[in-house]
Amino acid sequence: MSQQPAPMPMDRQLQRRVRGMPPALLGILATLAVLLVLIPAGMFQSRVSERALKDEIRAGLLRTARMAASSLDMEVHQQFTKPEDEFSDAYQQALAPLIAAKQADPQIAYLYTAIRRDGKIYFIYDVTPTPTDPKVEDNSVGVMEQYPAAEAPPEISQAFDTRKAVVSENFYFDEWCVDGCIGGYLPLFSKQGEFVGILALDLTKGDYEKRLATIRKAITYGGIIGVLLALLVGIGVWLVRCSDRNKNDLGRQLTTVNALLNISRALAQKLGVSELMPTVISETSAIMNAERCSFFLYDPGRKCLVGQVMQGMEAKTFTVPEGAGVVGRVARSKKLSNVLDAYQDPDFDRSFDIKNDYRTRNILAAPVLAEDGTVLGVVQVINKIGSRSFDEDDEILLEALTGQMQMAFERARLTESYVEKRRMDSALKLANNIQMSMLPNEFPEPGSGPFDLHAILVPAKAVGGDFYDFFPVDEHRWCLVIADVSGKGIPAALFMAKSKALIKAFASVNCAPDDVLMRANNELAYDNAAAMFVTVFLAVMDTRNGEMVYSNAGHNHPYILTAEGEHRLLMDADCVPIGAMPDLEFSCASTVLQPNEVFYMFTDGVNEAMSPTNEQLGDDRLTELLVGLVGEPVKVQNEVVLQAVRDHANGAEQSDDITVMSIRRARSSGVNVES
Repeated sequence: MSQQPAPMPMDRQLQRRVRGMPPALLGILATLAVLLVLIPAGMFQSRVSERALKDEIRAGLLRTARMAASSLDMEVHQQFTKPEDEFSDAYQQALAPLIAAKQADPQIAYLYTAIRRDGKIYFIYDVTPTPTDPKVEDNSVGVMEQYPAAEAPPEISQAFDTRKAVVSENFYFDEWCVDGCIGGYLPLFSKQGEFVGILALDLTKGDYEKRLATIRKAITYGGIIGVLLALLVGIGVWLVRCSDRNKNDLGRQLTTVNALLNISRALAQKLGVSELMPTVISETSAIMNAERCSFFLYDPGRKCLVGQVMQGMEAKTFTVPEGAGVVGRVARSKKLSNVLDAYQDPDFDRSFDIKNDYRTRNILAAPVLAEDGTVLGVVQVINKIGSRSFDEDDEILLEALTGQMQMAFERARLTESYVEKRRMDSALKLANNIQMSMLPNEFPEPGSGPFDLHAILVPAKAVGGDFYDFFPVDEHRWCLVIADVSGKGIPAALFMAKSKALIKAFASVNCAPDDVLMRANNELAYDNAAAMFVTVFLAVMDTRNGEMVYSNAGHNHPYILTAEGEHRLLMDADCVPIGAMPDLEFSCASTVLQPNEVFYMFTDGVNEAMSPTNEQLGDDRLTELLVGLVGEPVKVQNEVVLQAVRDHANGAEQSDDITVMSIRRARSSGVNVES
């Protein structure tokens, strides 16, 4: 019985079909295959990158505005109500923080504040310098100069109406921004929470486009290189099929197409340069038909080239000084170098061949350049297989491949900020867990000792600056602390940790509140270049008779609530916050917490909580709420107050940390509560 022939392998079937195609069709298919991989990946990446950069520009405007606004004194701002105020020393001093903010970002065209009266907008602060040359147009504005209603962008009115930060979505034009501007508008509030006006800054259309130019150029160049590469592949395949080359030549072209497709897939799938380069170097070696291929990353700090991917070498790293070897010459000249005979080249170093028992015949090396022309690295291929040296086709192909490598570097740079943000989010989550673990979270069992106590802290950000603490200082006395650090985020959290540790340490040695605050203040003020400070209310309560000795370093006045619904505020012993300057003096006062009375402490995140219409919860509403809760357990009191704050905010972003602590003295003294 005759045997059936074995089926032909799929790769051989593919080769036969390829050989049967017309040359023009094969070239077109090769071009389309490369484009089909590059175009979707490039379009998606370009849209994501440009959108992310636009969002970052707008967010940057608001960050600059918040930085400038943080140093303004709104009470001083409200004093300038007449045009002649512009020439006063007080006005010039008030401009200093805004001038510093504008100098920090020279691309900010205009930085000013404005108020609205009777539906009209008037300028107050303006840091635009008055030109000394009479030929130069004066774009500065004076105090109480009206902003023409017909020219004012709609976003400035929106900022006044909503009292929320707004950034222009589109360019607007007026007599100052003739060519168009993007504006950022931030509402300003007094210390009492009263809306005062807005702080505005403008970025010209030209500077806005300059910030986008880099990524657009990278996208354009990447697209051009991708199209040229696709055309090059198609033309190369077409020329090969049209010529009378042998099967080995056709096989090499197929290898080239496959390698280029693999590189295209890698570009679409892998973001990091370290992930992408091994694939690129491996495929480059196949395309160039070379024995070895290597990539050297340029280190400008050490002025050397570090081998990142060394094909065919056991060594994991290989460093070449900037002034040595062929790769060093390519890095210095920023030009491709085709060395026909390595041993005749004056820059070739034979020590590598001698050490590794190798013979380098020819070298083709090309620089990988950034958009601004700086050297990112050098790719080098060694020893052309089956030929005496690398030819012009190899040079063109290698330069096209360096363009793909340049795209990889640019894309890695654009995604670096996103990766860093993810890392920061993870670090902040860990920091929050650490910070919350520093606070006492186990409270006395209700009714088990001389007092009931409960506290809640809700940070506005991942980490915050509020803290509370309670601990025994001797057999009968307990220290009660609540504090609020200036600022937000990680700096405030670190300052909070230091403040809490110092207060507890000093209170354990000497429990006099004024002495504790004085010592903690001196330690915090030492080497405090950022001038951070913390408001503190510290009380020491004797559980036998309810006597409390306390000191208030700039903090909110606590409440004492009676069972009959009466209340009073502890408004004595007021001092300045601690940490800003050393050698300050603090005072003490005392009161008695009667049995069944409640001692209630809180931070300004409670009474200054903002609604969507920028209305504060206020002291009156807080007082009314607390008076109505005097008969409830301390835990219920805190939870109801926290819910009231959330209801008042009604979905608005929490602007400050919220901390509450409630203590109710028992009807009769008992054994102290365990910490």
